[in-house]
Amino acid sequence: MSTKKQKFVYIFALVLSFALGMLTISGCAYFSQEKVAGTVMMTLALLAGVLHAAEVPFTPFANVAKDVTIQPQEAKNKFGASDYLTFPAMPKKAGMTAVLKLNQRIAQSRYAGWNRGACVVEINGKELTPKTADGKARLLYRGDIMRLNHHKEKTLSYWTRYRGHDAMPSFFAPTTSENLDPRALDREFGYDLYLIVDDVVSASAPNKLRILDILPKHIVNLPLFVKEATLGYIPNDKLSRETLAAAPQAAK
Repeated sequence: MSTKKQKFVYIFALVLSFALGMLTISGCAYFSQEKVAGTVMMTLALLAGVLHAAEVPFTPFANVAKDVTIQPQEAKNKFGASDYLTFPAMPKKAGMTAVLKLNQRIAQSRYAGWNRGACVVEINGKELTPKTADGKARLLYRGDIMRLNHHKEKTLSYWTRYRGHDAMPSFFAPTTSENLDPRALDREFGYDLYLIVDDVVSASAPNKLRILDILPKHIVNLPLFVKEATLGYIPNDKLSRETLAAAPQAAK
């Protein structure tokens, strides 16, 4: 079922499409079919930012990072890294799964695309991989790829094997923005990544989390910015690889 915000997006897009279509039909030289299509797509993408993460039933447990800047390194096999960030033992909860909510990007003053493999997360000395210990997809609500509106790249994988690590992509973007680059088409959750971590967190002892920037400085001389890293819980019946809107509802 569509939310009020989703309905607003749909209606606005229809009105915009109609208006631009009429301008095209009327013979206005500036509004070619290609420009109209591109404008509608970009506008839809930006408007979709209002839906950002609104439906995720995430219950916070411990915020371990806020506005952390990680500088890139140049030395071989040496990576930029945050300090070890500690959080308490994370008890098991019936019907719930431990999840890391991660919001990160490469800090830049304007939108400038993306890098396919910049960010690596380590909890208690174990790097997060695409699959959990029992073979489940670790990343929730996003599938394997993000669709792009780019003349060369049409998809962006959420996991890339780079420099011997399983890395996640990072967008080049301002630190204050929650809207993705307009060329990113799957944008319901903005920068937020929800990652299952119940196979790596401890329920009986304090935990340590570290975030790595594995891009060499000579490739990207810009810091990785972690806006938020929060541990929490999501109900088991709300765990899905697909968006919540597309996921089958649990029987009541």
